[in-house]
Amino acid sequence: MFIVHSRTILKPLKTNRLAKVIVLRNTIFPCVFRNKVLQRHAAARFSNLTSLVSGGSLSTEKSKRSQLCFVTGSCCIPHFEKRQTGGEDAYFTTPKAVGVFDGVGGWASLGINAGLYSARLAELTQAKVKELGPCEVLKALGYAVTCNDQIGSSTAIVVGICEDRALGVSVGDSGLVIFRDGNLIFKTVEQQHYFNCPYQLGTDSNDTLHMGQKIDIPLRVGDILVLGTDGLFDNLFDEDIKLAVERTKAFHPNDAAMFLAKKALTCSLDTKRDGPFAVNSKKAGYLFLGGKADDITVLVCRVESL
Repeated sequence: MFIVHSRTILKPLKTNRLAKVIVLRNTIFPCVFRNKVLQRHAAARFSNLTSLVSGGSLSTEKSKRSQLCFVTGSCCIPHFEKRQTGGEDAYFTTPKAVGVFDGVGGWASLGINAGLYSARLAELTQAKVKELGPCEVLKALGYAVTCNDQIGSSTAIVVGICEDRALGVSVGDSGLVIFRDGNLIFKTVEQQHYFNCPYQLGTDSNDTLHMGQKIDIPLRVGDILVLGTDGLFDNLFDEDIKLAVERTKAFHPNDAAMFLAKKALTCSLDTKRDGPFAVNSKKAGYLFLGGKADDITVLVCRVESL
């Protein structure tokens, strides 16, 4: 049996540089960033998260192609060792399209913060979606990968509303589940080269957007979409997510996102409860006990009519 340590990058480089990890246990949100990409992304995340307190919802916009929109709540909790830098997860939300990105932590062994890559990927994708429209969310992600000037790699999942359908793609082990009338009707499949080495887009990766799982699902008013990085899906089973959604369906999606993220965090620190990651590691021939501490990002999208 082997012990699982951390996710690996697809093509590790040889170097003697070591990443400096700063542990900051008493804060969640980053206060100061020298890098402008992180400044912009942290500001966007802080704006989304503070709406949890105010109960504010995201605005909606009319579309010539669809009378459906997302009302989205979000929550991002960095790993306790990555709080000063904001972690390696990133996301974007618009009334018609959403996306979640998870920078691959293996780059830290080379002294590279993969959070810069994922944050830039989210920023570029969102900007291109606004330009091209939500039906072109795949093209927007492809553009973002090509134009990203940061070093690193990231998993990615993006979804846009096109007419009455959810179109998108998932590359790697971030995930999407869709609930309708309390029932799970769709779930993405993890894509890995081998255990704990997910498909990833970015520097030195041979993985491409076309290798991802395509998403094309008809939507109805009232459908609930839950997107998350592996920090969510490695610690909560489908039934856990379903029960959490049921408990919060009468509230704003912000409440559901916060509830799910906090539940995933609690489970990630539980050394006696084996989560999905521990179960899958045993199937792959590795020994891993308890929950898996990681960055946790959750988006909960409720489909509504304009």
